[in-house]
Amino acid sequence: MTPLNPSLHIQAFDDDPNTVISYSITFSDTTPSSPLFTIGSSSGQISASSLDYEAIASHTYRLTVIASDAGTPILSASCAVTVNIRVSNHTLLNIE
Repeated sequence: MTPLNPSLHIQAFDDDPNTVISYSITFSDTTPSSPLFTIGSSSGQISASSLDYEAIASHTYRLTVIASDAGTPILSASCAVTVNIRVSNHTLLNIE
């Protein structure tokens, strides 16, 4: 997996001191058996496995990211992320 460039990073905040927040992708419209995107569970950094523009099925992807705390009860929030991929000069891919 390689980080996307420009970087895609999700960040959640919790007012409780010393709270640990973990991130996960709960929905992706990429192939479930071979997900294109992953997220660092502690960093929130979204990465992609391969971004060969001509080989990928779509150039727009929708993800749902969940941020959860480690409290009791566990609290969470979600956000929708849309990744648009476009070629700027037939060699560089831009992520919007």
